[in-house]
Amino acid sequence: MHSLGRNLPGSVLFQSVREPDARRHFAYMGEGIERLTGLTAAQLLADFGAFYRLIDPEDFPAYKAAVDHSYHTLETVETQFRIHRSDGELRWIRLSATPRRLGEDRVIWDGLLTDITGQIRAEAAARAYETQLAGVLRHLPGAVARLGLGLEILYVNQTQAQWVDTEVDQIIGKRVPEVIAPALMERMAPYFERAIRGETVVFENRIDRPDGEVRFRHTTMVPERTADGSIGSIVLFAYDLTALKNAQAEALQQKALLSSLLKAMPDMVFLKNTQGVYQACNPVFERFMGRSESEILGRTDADLLLPAAAAHFSRHDRQALQAWQPLVIEDTLVFADDGYEGRFETILTPIRDLAGNTTGLLGVARDITDRKRAAQEIERLAFYDALTSLPNRRLLLDRLQRLLLSGQRTRQHGALLFIDLDNFKDLNDTLGHDMGDQLLIQVATRLSASVRECDTVARFGGDEFVVLLEGLDQDAQAASRQAEAVARKLLMALNQPFELAGQQHYSTPSIGLTLFGPERQSVDELLKRADLAMYEAKAAGRNTHRFFDPGMQQALHERSSLEADLRQGLSRGDLYVHYQPVVDYQGHVKGAEALARWNHPERGLINPAEFIPLAEQTGLILPLGRHILHTACEQLVRWSRQQETAHLSVAVNVSARQFRHSGFAAEVLQTLRETGANPRRLKLELTESLLLGDIEDTIERMVQLKREGVGFALDDFGTGYSSLGYLKRLPLDQVKIDRGFVRDVLTDPNDAAIVRTILALAQSLDLDVVAEGVETAGQLGFLRLHGCEQFQGYLFGRPVPADVFDHEHRLDKSSHFQAIF
Repeated sequence: MHSLGRNLPGSVLFQSVREPDARRHFAYMGEGIERLTGLTAAQLLADFGAFYRLIDPEDFPAYKAAVDHSYHTLETVETQFRIHRSDGELRWIRLSATPRRLGEDRVIWDGLLTDITGQIRAEAAARAYETQLAGVLRHLPGAVARLGLGLEILYVNQTQAQWVDTEVDQIIGKRVPEVIAPALMERMAPYFERAIRGETVVFENRIDRPDGEVRFRHTTMVPERTADGSIGSIVLFAYDLTALKNAQAEALQQKALLSSLLKAMPDMVFLKNTQGVYQACNPVFERFMGRSESEILGRTDADLLLPAAAAHFSRHDRQALQAWQPLVIEDTLVFADDGYEGRFETILTPIRDLAGNTTGLLGVARDITDRKRAAQEIERLAFYDALTSLPNRRLLLDRLQRLLLSGQRTRQHGALLFIDLDNFKDLNDTLGHDMGDQLLIQVATRLSASVRECDTVARFGGDEFVVLLEGLDQDAQAASRQAEAVARKLLMALNQPFELAGQQHYSTPSIGLTLFGPERQSVDELLKRADLAMYEAKAAGRNTHRFFDPGMQQALHERSSLEADLRQGLSRGDLYVHYQPVVDYQGHVKGAEALARWNHPERGLINPAEFIPLAEQTGLILPLGRHILHTACEQLVRWSRQQETAHLSVAVNVSARQFRHSGFAAEVLQTLRETGANPRRLKLELTESLLLGDIEDTIERMVQLKREGVGFALDDFGTGYSSLGYLKRLPLDQVKIDRGFVRDVLTDPNDAAIVRTILALAQSLDLDVVAEGVETAGQLGFLRLHGCEQFQGYLFGRPVPADVFDHEHRLDKSSHFQAIF
């Protein structure tokens, strides 16, 4: 229906449905509707009311009544109405549709919408012509004159007077030679003489006016007889032919233009009558036939082609002539002229006269060879990876599905190997995506060379590959050994150095394996198992392989359960804040770090190292972060009301995911406004992973908050990626030395050197330093000796609830801290 509807000239097929509740919608609408209405088929399929809104309000009641009548009587509806196209143009549409029931109170109409604007306008023009003709008969338009036998002017109408550039009263009584130019009189004299002799004379005349304009007139001279039968005068009637002559010239020009266009068309075009005799064709069709136009016209396919070809085309011609819409045919055709062979789409359209009788057949054949090739290329791109030319995810899933069904029948095992390149992102970030692509291409080549031709190597996406092994042993243990041997072979192949831009680069894989065989399994389940095994290989240190173990599924289940509990815990308010003091070099408490804690209703206290990464991965870090920030700001307000705690500040950890959230800065400022907390007492602790993102965006957000008084600290300094250039640009107030360096500062010379370097660097950048994880007096002494002035750790206090923190501070525990110092 789509192909037929697309080629209906001026008409569109449609199907509309009326539901039991009187709702209407289109079930199908031909693409040609856009030519009629200016709206696309998709717009009308989505909104039936859009069709109603096109109909002229004056015509809508009649349209609605006709359709409702058809619904109740199941009679064919025939109606016509005006529509206002989306561009404002007014068009006439004829609707013809036949209803049929789809079930109780549901009716579908199969119908045709036809643009009859041309017909309506033609009818209106015809009526106007009839009116004009009546006016001609009543008022004798054109030039009318009555002449005596001596060519004296007895009567003229206004038109005749105007034609000779005078008025009626000024021309009566004069002779014709006195009124018209001598050259014109010389041409017309023979006609006057014939009329005077009694002939009715009809002729066309060219008038060269004094202003240079050329006019053409059709003139009739009729002798007027007296009662005795003698000729007494001549009646002359003339009308202007100039417009007709111009139209004829324009028609000839249009015909020549149409002929030129037809000859210039790259498609084959031909016209036959109902007997199959060629009436017209263009040069491309001449090439196909290998004959000139004169050799083709007037002959049939039987005269021009081999019997088999002639019968083939004749069969299609008969089908098209019997149809009421164009017939679309796709054929491979060979040009007789030069031997060119291509795929062609031919549209055969029956030609009908005004009475609806078929008079011929118009054929247009377009070369779709390139389009077909493009479609094949699209299909190739749909199933193969553009970079590596390996099967892509779609083709892999299809083959895996077929292999699963085959395994149930043959009882043979297969294996799925999920391969992920270790640290591939680092290579992309350091060497660029071009080098990353080169590595992926070489990996694909090595993987393909390491397996059998019957196996499948596919690129699953990014730096992930999947190897599908088939035809393994029926014994599961033997099949496992075979799959493991392939995994080792792949590891060896990918452990060899890669040549990238003249440099050797090493890349290692983590491989997860899972077997499948006679038992019924789903594609999704197998991929999930192989993926879990691959992550187990990464957890085991990377550059290794692991078989799927049901324990992995249990770990995944536990993680999912913990995620669900975390969601509920956030909604129930099970997560709260503890505060750990930060002291200066004199032992005075300067502030605290706000730390999230979770008391699970069944499992008790959950280690933050367990639920914080989970919150990061699942996106729950956003609501959790908002909760911690809001709680910390409320605590700042409470501290500000007491003289002994008014000076305290609070540091709140902010993950990279939180910080990069589009509304983060606005949320922080909104929280400060809602709670009334002093922005200058709030410090946000950021991680070094932020430096791997959009540094300009990071700086912009920090400056926005810094402008309001919010401070910033770089947490766990020295454990991530810190560029000195970036540190100089970031509006930081403080860096925090990671507890890992502080822990071994007295026993590990490397850690000691790192701490000294951090302190020197911070001093050069005018940044405060807080050492985390200070647990012994020896660590404290080393840090103070090298210039560290603020400290945090168990030596000064564990994270505790706010009321406990307040209690300890009111007891002036700083005196205890001073004793430590």
